[in-house]
Amino acid sequence: MNKKYLSVALFGALMMVSTGVFTSCKDYDDDIDGLEQKYTDLNTELSAQKTSLEKALAGVQADADAAQVAADAAKAAADAAKTEADKAVAEASAVKALAEKAASDAKAEAIKEAKAYIDELMKNVATDEELSVLSGKIDGIQSDLNTMKEDLKDLGVDLNAEVEARAKADQALQVQIDALKKFEEATGKKFDSLQGQLDAMKKELANLGSKEEIENLLKKANEEMQKEVSDQLNTLLGVLSARLNSLIFKPAFYYQGIEAMGAYSYNYNVLTVNKINANGDFKTDAPKVGVATSMTPGLVAEYHMNPSIADWKKITKLTYISADKEYKTRANGVVEAIVDNFKGDKGLLTVNSHLVNGTVKDIEQDSKVTVLALEAHYNNGKQDTIITSDYAAIKAVNAHNLTLALSQPFEQNETVHLYKTAAEAINATATREIIWNHEGEDLSKLINTHFDEIVDPEDLTKDIHKKLDKYAFDKTSESYGFKYSYELVGYHVGDNKTSESAHAALNGAILRPQMPKDGLQQEFGAEQNKAEKGREPLVRITLTDIKSNKIAAVGYMKFKIVDTITESDVVLTPNFDFADIYTVNCTETQKELKLTWHQFEEQIIAQLEKQGISKEDFHDNFTLDGGVNDATQYDGILPASKVATTKYGIVSQSIQDDGGNETQILKWMVKNNQAYQVFKNKESMKAIVRYTKVIDAAKGINQYVYVTLNWTPSKRNVTPAGTLADADKNRAYWYAKNDPKAGTGYSDIHANVETVGQEGADDEFKSDILNTFMGNDVTVTGIDAVYTAFTDAKLTKTFTFVNPQGTALTPVTGNSGQKYDITVGNNGKTLYANKVGAPLIKYPVVTINASTLEYNADNATNEWAKDILNYADHNELADKQTFTAKIQINAANCDYVPFALSNNTFFAKFLRPVSVADPHETNFLDGETGGSKAMLKLTFTDWRDHNFDNTAVTKGENYYEYYGIKSISCLEDQIRTDMNSTSGDFKDLLSAASKKIKFNFIEPTENDIQNGKGAVAHYFGELVYENNNTTVGDFQIKVPFDVKYDWGTIRVYVICKIAATVAN
Repeated sequence: MNKKYLSVALFGALMMVSTGVFTSCKDYDDDIDGLEQKYTDLNTELSAQKTSLEKALAGVQADADAAQVAADAAKAAADAAKTEADKAVAEASAVKALAEKAASDAKAEAIKEAKAYIDELMKNVATDEELSVLSGKIDGIQSDLNTMKEDLKDLGVDLNAEVEARAKADQALQVQIDALKKFEEATGKKFDSLQGQLDAMKKELANLGSKEEIENLLKKANEEMQKEVSDQLNTLLGVLSARLNSLIFKPAFYYQGIEAMGAYSYNYNVLTVNKINANGDFKTDAPKVGVATSMTPGLVAEYHMNPSIADWKKITKLTYISADKEYKTRANGVVEAIVDNFKGDKGLLTVNSHLVNGTVKDIEQDSKVTVLALEAHYNNGKQDTIITSDYAAIKAVNAHNLTLALSQPFEQNETVHLYKTAAEAINATATREIIWNHEGEDLSKLINTHFDEIVDPEDLTKDIHKKLDKYAFDKTSESYGFKYSYELVGYHVGDNKTSESAHAALNGAILRPQMPKDGLQQEFGAEQNKAEKGREPLVRITLTDIKSNKIAAVGYMKFKIVDTITESDVVLTPNFDFADIYTVNCTETQKELKLTWHQFEEQIIAQLEKQGISKEDFHDNFTLDGGVNDATQYDGILPASKVATTKYGIVSQSIQDDGGNETQILKWMVKNNQAYQVFKNKESMKAIVRYTKVIDAAKGINQYVYVTLNWTPSKRNVTPAGTLADADKNRAYWYAKNDPKAGTGYSDIHANVETVGQEGADDEFKSDILNTFMGNDVTVTGIDAVYTAFTDAKLTKTFTFVNPQGTALTPVTGNSGQKYDITVGNNGKTLYANKVGAPLIKYPVVTINASTLEYNADNATNEWAKDILNYADHNELADKQTFTAKIQINAANCDYVPFALSNNTFFAKFLRPVSVADPHETNFLDGETGGSKAMLKLTFTDWRDHNFDNTAVTKGENYYEYYGIKSISCLEDQIRTDMNSTSGDFKDLLSAASKKIKFNFIEPTENDIQNGKGAVAHYFGELVYENNNTTVGDFQIKVPFDVKYDWGTIRVYVICKIAATVAN
């Protein structure tokens, strides 16, 4: 009983979960996986209960034996001995009751856990009426089980206590027996259905085989539960797979880049025709052209259903949401669309509607576009679920020149229109041959309607020739307000008194050759005879406006009845559509698309038999071109169609036994990567194969059956994508844009040389980007679970530079003042510099090696790179200051499938390793004997603002030596002065202001700088000022110095103050 409750509860729970998934329009896979895990957990729990029961039974048996020995030894328990048999019964009852209690508790607990899990998922979720009933049953079962559990708590006896008590004394044994009787009495009503099993257990527990028996019962119960739940899961999956999840508009065309459908107005001259029959002579029959008119049938829109097998008949109502969206500026009057009817086929929902109120807006004339979104009210039980499609634009389109045409040649981009008069058709060669014993050819499969779409009313040469439908057979024309009709046109040739057309009959669109009787046409289905051959029946086809019943187009088609085909002929062109979902996976794995035997039987064999070609004839005489293992593929379905230049997959044939009969079937195998090349840009792909029957090998006359296999996935998963979450970045390493403070944002990272004093550090400029990410690797998240080949673990991440051209990242300025244009190499791994305005010579600046940024350290090519690096101090981070590169993170599994990674770009700023400043006063006195001298005092700091002379930060390291401070030179010819201008305005070169003032610099050696000179810890040189001219007043000079170190040259300016001549 409880097992059954458990199965029902599980099924109800599963159904509740499925409803939640549908309402939220999410994938079902994760929830189904979760349910299967719950099912596995239940099995584990059941196994645990079985083990527990086995231990309990063993204990009970041991205690029973011990109690029996004690009873015999005492021999004083005649009263109690009377119950020897009762004791066995009581023991059996106790064990059975305890076993049932354990099973019940386990099941109740499993259900409670499942229910809690489901309740969490079911918040704010609507369910079907039937599922609501099942949910109610779950609640009822839960209540009963909880009550039972409470009762058992009150009445049950702890088994360990029972064993201990029984071992102590007969009195304790009697208490136990009384308690078990009370237990049995209290629970008997709830377990009446198990009484028979209890009786059996009472008898069987006495022997050692009882343990195995219980084990078998548990195993059987487990198997039954597995099967029941599995069956219910399969049922659930069937229900889930047929529910409509979403609607995706299938654009008829694009209106200035917007997916759109056409609101066509068909303009035509009303035609009138005379009454005709197959027996008379109507060789001059022709339509009369009347007044011009126009017909606007409404809209025909197609929507992909997701899933493709969704039950469209559960759509209770369709409505449209309409709006006029601003395209540029103004607005006026919203049109409304009213749905007339709809139908679903092979994953596609076709909706017919008409427009009322308002007007359809034109982008060019109204600066607006009219858009519609379809709302489907889908029956989900208690209430409808409303599913809304994406918006699509409407474009008003004018068409004219409706013309009947042959359909098949149109597929080959040829235009073959039917004759406009009976005389034209009669005087021309027959359009088509038909064998005298043909059971009937469907004319609706041979014709369609063409029209010209008006692009420019002032210039009709710009018209676009289009087709209204593919075949009359598919009834697409009716959606646009037109229908076809077919009539035989009688006419006589020469002295023949019997009409040519009397040798055929029409049943709707089916034309059948047959003998006349007494010179007159017979009813459809009359005798066929070779005497018909050579006759040429004529058919008049009319296209009629359904709303007005006016004729819009007329065409004539003549047939010739033949004994045998005199030219190759296509006898059948079946199409088979597959809507299987496609998901790119970067492999050569193949997708199998296979016809069922009944599809082949019904759509090929049965259709051929209608034309007099038997199953045996087809199997024996029609062969698959190219062979059964790899059929040849063709570019069309005409007798003259050529072998396709591009072959899609492999089509093969096999034989299937359908129960006593063998039937040919076709299988289409398409490699995943080839399918991707198609589906990334197109909605479908097809393979056309051909069966050929040789009629006359010498003349090259054959009969063909073309089979077209179309794969139009209900969903094309061709755009794998993910994101690089900021949470994956180690915040302490990241900066807001141009911000010097770490942890302020996720725009920039800072690259620097190796840190002084750390193991192995030697002033290399290498910075690993991965150090700025959590766990030192890049993790991509937000990937749709459908893309199993693009999980983070399967993605290869790479770093490349973004082309700086056209951005603020180029040109840049060097410390020397030279401007450089920055470009990126072809592989995105190197940034190059070339001098602006100079011949194109490029030298590398920085390279990405795997994940490491490596600044160019090659002294043969890095002069420009060093100049750029030293332009700005490390804390000058604005645009055009510290050299900056934009970097992109790329993720891919295979090189031919782009992976769209968002939030994947950032900036790297390359910090100048060393800065040099002159915060000191350098003073000279004019007129001193031997000239005025001063030591050059400079302050050196690194990219961390560590002062080279601050022992608190240098910690015993010689920064001058580490950073390779090599030389300090003075650019004496570029010294400037303010002696002839206001103070601080160094507009004149010193050499131009006075030839008598000299300024000399005694340069230090590399050792002087790094290790000092005499008492000076780090000696930077000496300045000597001389004036061998007249006395002067106070003035200043600005002296440029170039400091060379490992990573280039830094120019620093020292301001020297010259005091007036001594005593003047």
